[in-house]
Amino acid sequence: MNSETKIKQLIEENELLKEIYTEQITRTTSSQQRCNSGRCYAEALCWTDREIEKAGTALISILEKNEKRQSIIKNLKESRHYNLFHDLNDTAFIRTVWEYNAQGINRIFRIYLGGNPPKRYAAIDSISCKQDDPRFVQRVDSIMTAVTTPFKDRSSLSFFELSLKIAPAILNINGRDEVARYEPLTAGYNSEAFMAVKNIDWSLYKYSVLLVPGFGPEKEGVRIHEKGITRCKMAAERFKSGLAPLIIVSGGHVYPFRTPFSEAVEMRRYLIEELDIPKEAVIIEPHARHTTTNIRNATRLLYRFDIPDTLPGLVVTDAAQVNMIKNLASRCIRELGYVPYKNVNVLNENEVEFTPSTQALQINLEDVLDP
Repeated sequence: MNSETKIKQLIEENELLKEIYTEQITRTTSSQQRCNSGRCYAEALCWTDREIEKAGTALISILEKNEKRQSIIKNLKESRHYNLFHDLNDTAFIRTVWEYNAQGINRIFRIYLGGNPPKRYAAIDSISCKQDDPRFVQRVDSIMTAVTTPFKDRSSLSFFELSLKIAPAILNINGRDEVARYEPLTAGYNSEAFMAVKNIDWSLYKYSVLLVPGFGPEKEGVRIHEKGITRCKMAAERFKSGLAPLIIVSGGHVYPFRTPFSEAVEMRRYLIEELDIPKEAVIIEPHARHTTTNIRNATRLLYRFDIPDTLPGLVVTDAAQVNMIKNLASRCIRELGYVPYKNVNVLNENEVEFTPSTQALQINLEDVLDP
């Protein structure tokens, strides 16, 4: 039995975790008999503070008895997804990582079931229906039945699986599956570029990538904003002059609220169809919702695509956004908890150099649609 299988078995057999699961399945099932609003369902589904604390204690106990404990913690840290917690001792690190993820699940339920406003950007990131709309409640009830029925009679089950099944389903009925819609980002729209990266001679280029942030149209039915078009044209000129071998177009389904159009996908289409940029030179980053995450998510893709971080990237955009990027660090600290680049250097009113940092790999579970 390998280490991963053994830990999974220990988790499934742990009495404390089984007790938590039993409480949750009972609470969730009974909610279908009494709830007539999304907020009621959210209260039933959310992990309580007591459950989060008890589960953390159980996980620490399981790991302390496992000979692979140090290896597991090392792998978690090497993922860089939890950079902010690396200075904690092992026990505190495990508890904090667990609590961070549990609260992330709760945030999905409270926003997209309960109708609580997200911490930021409620105009674009909030629930898609009124939480007490009977049609919405009926859809939620159907999901609860479909998800919970197979779970009721299962004794061998990881304690978090119920939450992990229901949370994506809740995002789906809100039309908020963007985080997973384009995954894996090494395939689909990005498949040609992912393969092409392996054959690039990086010594020929000043920059690793040209980063083009999107700009969301404000009108329904508009695929791409004029500012997005202008930014694409500037990037195409620089690409054709040989500054970088790749263009990353960055932007999710942002404006207007619940738009069907991804800024990145539409800019890719424009670059290829209108500006004759080869498919293998364009990478979509279809998740970013703000300037902070344009740079962060592009940096994540550099590491995901094995693009060397010894070369700087170049943001190509308009003067207003350049001015914003110049003073972006404090906003990154406030919204992300860290700065996802080592430095930025404004070259002119349309260009900003940035140096990649592995800090960008830290997930941000306060931003449900762009973690």
